Amino acid sequence: RYLVVLDDIWRSEDWDILKPAFPRGRKGSKILFTTRNRNVALHTDPCNTPMEFSVLTDDESWNLLCSKAFPRSKMAIVVLGGLLATKKSLAQWEMVHKNIHGHLKGLPHQDHQYGAVNRILVSSYNELPYHLKPCFLYLGHYPEDWEISKSELIQLWIAEGFISPSLASKEILMEDVGEQFLEELIDRSLVQV
Repeated sequence: RYLVVLDDIWRSEDWDILKPAFPRGRKGSKILFTTRNRNVALHTDPCNTPMEFSVLTDDESWNLLCSKAFPRSKMAIVVLGGLLATKKSLAQWEMVHKNIHGHLKGLPHQDHQYGAVNRILVSSYNELPYHLKPCFLYLGHYPEDWEISKSELIQLWIAEGFISPSLASKEILMEDVGEQFLEELIDRSLVQV
C-alpha cells in the first residue's frame, strides 16, 4: 500500500504521463495531488468531486504573509515576554524597554527582522543567572526544533560540569537541580516544552 502526494499538477497530460508509474495498489493506497486547474482534477478522477478551497480573506492573507515573512518575530515576542516575566519593578521593565528600543532603532534596514530577534536573544542571555548560561548555550548542540529528552539533557549537563555536586545535597540530587535549571529556562521562554 502507498500514499503519494503530488503538488501543483498543471496539465492533464502531466498526470497521464505519471499515472502508469503507480501500480494499482491494494485497498488503502492513495494518490493525493493539488492543482489550480479544476479540469485537471476532473480528468484524473471523474468519479470523485475535487475539494475546492475558497480564496483567503484580506485578514487571512495578511496573517499568512506575516507568518511567512517574519517567522522569527513570534519567537522574539515569546522570548521578550519571558525576559519581562523575570522583572519585578516598573524600573526594571523600563530598562528592558529602553535597551530593546535602542537595539531596534540602531539596526540597518535589511537586518531589521533577524537582527532584532538576535539582539532580543542576546538580551535574554545576558539577563540569565550565571549558572544557567552554560546550560542554555549547550542547547546550541541540537538542531533547531529538535526534540530533546529531558533526562538525557540533564545527564549531559551534569557530565559537562554545569551542575556541580556542591549544588546538590542529601535531599536534593544533582538531577533535581538540573530539572530546576531546565524549569527556569522554560519559565523564561528560552526552551519550548
